[in-house]
Amino acid sequence: MQNPPPGPPPDNVPAAPAAGIDRRTGATLIYGLTWVGGLLGLFVFGKDDPELKYHGARALVLWLPLFILTYLIDLVLGFIPVVRVVVPLLFNVALVVLWIYGIYKAWTTRGARFPIPVLGPLVEPYAERVANSV
Repeated sequence: MQNPPPGPPPDNVPAAPAAGIDRRTGATLIYGLTWVGGLLGLFVFGKDDPELKYHGARALVLWLPLFILTYLIDLVLGFIPVVRVVVPLLFNVALVVLWIYGIYKAWTTRGARFPIPVLGPLVEPYAERVANSV
């Protein structure tokens, strides 16, 4: 006696995305890899998913200027001994907190859009523009 053919998959199982990565994992990788993740999200993960393209654009618009600003602060204020140590330390602590926040929110919101505190209103318009232009 033969077994009957398997039925259709249950309705509550999400379909596999076309890019091979689900939105939650993709958004978490994008924010975890900072501006490199932004490039991945924009050009690899975001081909078939506009939400991942947006997360990639936002990560790129957020992280690349912050890394450049960190370098410029160190370059300009590097000759003042106390400022050379304290300012980059405080700035880097803020960057790590922002980095962990982005990873955490990308995972817990399952890849949905979420607000970024303090820098969000500054970054959002540029992220939309970059995501729509690519």
